[in-house]
Amino acid sequence: DYACFGDAVSFDTTFQTNKFEMPFAPFIGTNHHKQTIIFGAALLFNETIESFVWAFETFLAAISGKHPSTIFTDQDAAMAEAIAYVFRNTSHRLCIWHIYLNAAKHLRHVIQKHPDKFLPEFKRCVNEDRSEDIFNEKWNKLLLDYNLEDNEWMANLYTLRHKWAAIYRDSFTVDMNSTQRSEGMNNVFKKR
Repeated sequence: DYACFGDAVSFDTTFQTNKFEMPFAPFIGTNHHKQTIIFGAALLFNETIESFVWAFETFLAAISGKHPSTIFTDQDAAMAEAIAYVFRNTSHRLCIWHIYLNAAKHLRHVIQKHPDKFLPEFKRCVNEDRSEDIFNEKWNKLLLDYNLEDNEWMANLYTLRHKWAAIYRDSFTVDMNSTQRSEGMNNVFKKR
């Protein structure tokens, strides 16, 4: 399956599947019928750079060294560092769903003050794909309109924009923009 459909991979470690509470890390993709497929999985001792490097190198060995075009993950820093080290030829994209979830946490005060306005504008900015200039214009307007110029979370998110903003999509993604397929598989694993 990976030889045919391994262009875009979702990797998520949020599901703890056993009595030892070891992170279970499936490598998930999509086939030509847009069905979720499992390329592989690992049980990790912990979520350190070393553990992720081991998982990624082992996965590469199992799939004959073919790097995916794109890998989707959450914003885990150790995972990002391991991806940069192992998957040098792969575009690392951040899960949009996790970004929206984190926005709801970190910008709760703004969302509560502007319940029908802020999130739609934030999402339009995230999905802006006409030009980098228009993206930056929308981003700066968002900061100004909602007094977020000094917000640390927004500043950190902006530094990672090449990994999540639609305008910076530079690789084949099979219409994926999140780790949603991994999250969906976690529900299947919970029932086992």
